[in-house]
Amino acid sequence: MFLSKKIYILLFSFFILIILFYVFPPLSVYSYINPVLSAGETDKALIELLKKSNSKEERKKIFEDHRNLVTERFVIDLIAGNSVNLKNISLKEPEQIARIALEAAEFTGNKNILARALLYYSNFELTEVKNYNPPSLQKALSLFLQSGDKKGESACYYTQAVNLHYVFSLPDKALECADKAQNIFKETGDRAFEGECYYLKGQIYCLSGDKDKAIENFSCGAEIFKDTRDIRDITTLLSCYQEMSDMCRSLGFLEESDTYLERKRTVIETLNPENIDFSGKEEGYIFRNTEFNGREKLMADYYNSRGSLYTATGKYEDAIKSFKKVIEICEKNKISSKTSPYWYLGGIYSLLGKKDMALKYYLEAINKNEGDIYSVILNYILVGRFYCRDMKDPGRAIEYYKTALSKSEEITMEEAKEQFKGLSMKYMAQAYDGMGEYDKAIENIKEAIKMFEKPYKNYGQINELMIWSYSILGDLYEKKGDKEQAFICIEKAVELAEKAGKPVNIIRAYGCAGKVYFNTGDFEKALKCHSKALTLAEDMHDPLFLWECYFYTGKTYEKLGNNQEALKAYGNAIDIIEHTRQEFKVEDLKSDFMQDKTEVYEHMIDLLIKMKREKDAFNYNEKARARAFLDLLANQKISRHGVKEEVIKKEEELKRRMESFSRDIRQEKGKPLMAQRNNFILETDEKIKSLKREYEELLEEIKLENPEYMSFISVNPLTAEEIQSLIDRDTAIIEYFLGENKSYMWVADSDAFHTITLDYSRKKIESLVREYRELICNNMTVKKLKDSSWREEGKKIYNILLKDSEKYIKDKKRILIVPNRSLHYLPFQVLTDNKGNMLVEKFDISYLPSASVLKYCKEKNTLKKEKLLAFELGNFKTEELSPLPGTEKEVNSIAPFFPKKEIYAGKDMKTDILYKEGINYDILHFATHSILDGTSPVFTSIVFADRRLPVYEIFDLNLKSYLVCLSGCRTALGEEANGDELVGLSRAFIYAGTPTICASLWDVSDVATPALMERFYYYLKNNNKSEALRLAQLELMKKYPHPFFWAPFILTGDWR
Repeated sequence: MFLSKKIYILLFSFFILIILFYVFPPLSVYSYINPVLSAGETDKALIELLKKSNSKEERKKIFEDHRNLVTERFVIDLIAGNSVNLKNISLKEPEQIARIALEAAEFTGNKNILARALLYYSNFELTEVKNYNPPSLQKALSLFLQSGDKKGESACYYTQAVNLHYVFSLPDKALECADKAQNIFKETGDRAFEGECYYLKGQIYCLSGDKDKAIENFSCGAEIFKDTRDIRDITTLLSCYQEMSDMCRSLGFLEESDTYLERKRTVIETLNPENIDFSGKEEGYIFRNTEFNGREKLMADYYNSRGSLYTATGKYEDAIKSFKKVIEICEKNKISSKTSPYWYLGGIYSLLGKKDMALKYYLEAINKNEGDIYSVILNYILVGRFYCRDMKDPGRAIEYYKTALSKSEEITMEEAKEQFKGLSMKYMAQAYDGMGEYDKAIENIKEAIKMFEKPYKNYGQINELMIWSYSILGDLYEKKGDKEQAFICIEKAVELAEKAGKPVNIIRAYGCAGKVYFNTGDFEKALKCHSKALTLAEDMHDPLFLWECYFYTGKTYEKLGNNQEALKAYGNAIDIIEHTRQEFKVEDLKSDFMQDKTEVYEHMIDLLIKMKREKDAFNYNEKARARAFLDLLANQKISRHGVKEEVIKKEEELKRRMESFSRDIRQEKGKPLMAQRNNFILETDEKIKSLKREYEELLEEIKLENPEYMSFISVNPLTAEEIQSLIDRDTAIIEYFLGENKSYMWVADSDAFHTITLDYSRKKIESLVREYRELICNNMTVKKLKDSSWREEGKKIYNILLKDSEKYIKDKKRILIVPNRSLHYLPFQVLTDNKGNMLVEKFDISYLPSASVLKYCKEKNTLKKEKLLAFELGNFKTEELSPLPGTEKEVNSIAPFFPKKEIYAGKDMKTDILYKEGINYDILHFATHSILDGTSPVFTSIVFADRRLPVYEIFDLNLKSYLVCLSGCRTALGEEANGDELVGLSRAFIYAGTPTICASLWDVSDVATPALMERFYYYLKNNNKSEALRLAQLELMKKYPHPFFWAPFILTGDWR
């Protein structure tokens, strides 16, 4: 759905509103009562006796038998003590006690006390009669007017205002009643309730979208309460600042939102519990909150709001820190954090593509709130949505939604039950949509709409979920080809959104409508809808809304043939993405953020090429790829100065535990197969995965707390002209972009620049690469090694990827290839032209993660190749990993080429040697196992005798080498994310200080590799690296014709 990621984050706030509305019905927003009165001031035994009675007559008899206890004070205390119970899940008992209080008041014969009991009972009667002025409230007002009780009269008007605003959504009438109440409070000199009226009016204006009047009223309320000592006034003061901050945030006035939030923080920080007055007693009119859980709890609430504001402004790293601060405060002080910080953290990590972290926090939310049925239901829904949207597993999502639906039956309040059932069914519909089962989806969303419409029919209140559900239904009808019904639904969503008046709902409704019109070919209407959404999004200044609105507007302009406006819209979308990306200081979060944004760059590139602006298209391609790595290279290496000691200790402990569990598994796998305990291996492996997730989160925390990271700058990639200036006349760069429908290739040398369109989709090329690797490197058998069909298949791929570049590169000596997506796994050197010549027979070849990276690799190159530091595993057995006897021959064969060398073999190859000595050597050669970790690439590692050296530690090395050679298996591979952030050993070593990595694309031959390495270093004495590797491969090819033996190694970085 349109803007789904943004709405996903906003759902958290809305879920909390649902809970507040249905668990704490806004019958009177201050129906929470002073807990001082709730214990011991009434006869508990009498109350229990009355609760067990079955009729009014029976209760009257009890009153008569206990006449001395049934006094005016008894009624007041009963009402006041009962109000606390509104916080319970079930409303049955509070309603029962409200009725008992009313009957007790009648028994006393005191009309004023009866009026107060009627006023309180009206809160419950409201849900039955569905009238803002129920009979009990009318009777209460009449009695107060008869007795001249001004406080009671104003309390009735105030309650009417609350009902009109929160339940019936009638702002004009609500303001009229609030003004009546406030005028009487002013007349009687009741400053506290005058302030409460300002607060209520502020909320009314806020939800009506009148920012100025809302701020005016909240500010007046805050002014009344600013010097107070009464806990009730302090609570309202904090609420005023919070409401102003939330309102400004929702309308896009983010600086103002920050200002009011900081005022709230100032109040909290100056609170001294010893100076707070908790003594005020209520007299049964309007009850106000006196709950005070300490300054720590208030600070947790502040950080929760701070995190929400950071989320709205796209400052996700700061948001993560804030929400984790909430959890830290709550855990330290043993106070409930509710589920909010866990929801938000799950949402942010989901937004950034960090799936393991997202799931972790969603599941933690479930575990933290077992006793709260509302939170539990929402948590199951969120986990289901995670599986549906992030994991593309709608079937599993439905399991969670069904659990949520089942648990909704446990809710005792009927209206709340229906809303949560509707919520579960709404998401179930979206899961069926993901499975292509549109009829089931429509059935579920229609049922959800019925439930969401009930508050609208009963009270005139527009449920936001009703708006979203009509948009979903319209989208489903469009997919089924029923345009008429689709248009009816999206127009209904727009109508409801306009009525409700909340900008985010209007943006979503118009955005979804625009998408439906776009998909049905009505581009004029689509443009009107997207333009409306864009105008509102610009007013809100929300980056997640804005980039998507610009993107869809651009797509629509392009369909209408208005390329200039489309180009402008795409450019604005990319500018917002780039600006937001620059807010990240941690490289993992930068690359994760880009995962779902590359489609915008693709449309921009397509359009620029269509408009014959090839160099501009190339520049945007560079912007889209390996940006986090580029930023890393452009900044100074990061130290760990300033990291807290306890964090370092925790890191060491996690590393120790991971290594201990890994050792346990290796030892178990080292046993004879029949003696291995499979359950033990599986259980221990799960423990390791859990520790890895914890460690990755800790690494992120270390970076976020590190001032050096926080001063990180983002750099712009090089332009086409700047890249051309880096290469000589003998060199050409070929850079690729694989698109959804077509792909592109740019060929540049020092003088010329060319763009070539490849009429093949990303999917088709990826399929060809997979099939080709099956022939040359996957699951090799004797039969496969004798099969020469790889030549013809290589020719097919050559004709797609390289044939059209021949005329531009024919006079070149070397080619620098910048792959995209699956092309990172393709050995270009093996591809064969139509004359039967492989690329390696014509050119020196090296690779780059992006053309801009070349600048930084060249700056690192010392061009010294005199000193060798080599590590070889040899016959040393590391538990379940086999020895590598060929590595001894390999290292001994290359050693004579270096006047100075140090070789560490077998049990002597220790990681501390690399840390101490690595900086002093020109060439580092590792002849050992590498362990790939596909799920957590930072744990991909090189095997030493003492332990494994993972990627995250290699980043911390300080090297000044000319070359790092990794002669193990698949050492060039890593986890590819959108944006070509190929996370693996090569990237880690380049960052550590080497300009070039020689590494393998598949599991190498223990026979051929030593021979290849010997010839590589032999030729390296008098040639540059790319020349040396080419000559070595050509020589080995004569003995081992199949590319499995001679072609696995590639050079990444500076070819010199």
